[in-house]
Amino acid sequence: MVKNISNLKGLLVDFDGTLVDFKKAELNAFTKIMLESFISKSKIHEINNEYIKIDHALWNLFEKQKITLPDLQHGRFRQLMEVYPEIKENPSEINKKYLQYLIHETYFYENVYSSLKNLQKSNIKVIIITNGIDWVQKERVNKLKLNPLINGMLTSDQVGYSKPHPAMFEKGIELLQLDKSEIWVVGDNPQADIEGASNIDLSSCLITESLSKEDNNSNPDIIVNSFPEFVKIILKN
Repeated sequence: MVKNISNLKGLLVDFDGTLVDFKKAELNAFTKIMLESFISKSKIHEINNEYIKIDHALWNLFEKQKITLPDLQHGRFRQLMEVYPEIKENPSEINKKYLQYLIHETYFYENVYSSLKNLQKSNIKVIIITNGIDWVQKERVNKLKLNPLINGMLTSDQVGYSKPHPAMFEKGIELLQLDKSEIWVVGDNPQADIEGASNIDLSSCLITESLSKEDNNSNPDIIVNSFPEFVKIILKN
């Protein structure tokens, strides 16, 4: 039997890359704002790759508490425009448009919704914990009609700290009202999710659906390809 999974009564679950396909949402939203900025379709892929590098670097700094969320939001498109000056829009305005498109382009991975329903039927509590902008993440959850299937949601914007900071997980434990031995953390980020769980002595499951092999330098208790796969393991035990 997998480590203490038979005791599981609650989950702290990441959102992007775990429940929803963030890469797809990000690309679709980015493509729309580039087309509105009169960037040719043939160049969007190249510019998007540069944006992803900039965005990931800034999120890494944010997760280490080295920059604020406004720094991240305003900085990513400003830095991108330094590389591609043909993008003529105001960085703050283009960021606002991007976030609105991101909300509309949010979609579950396959079988996630039914898996959440099965967890609810089995009386397993689910709290979403996500590093992100509070109003954006809540709008995305609303778009998916997810609220009836979860027991709450925490954003780094709301808590004041980002994963892997212990405060995010401690607040989640508080909302679940369960013992640590009854809680698992599920996510696709080896640092933010898995190391964060380890630092506070919580069991963890790494989702690899959106993860490249070289990105995984953590030590989760379970590694699976998808959230529904982990739910099947839970319900078998």
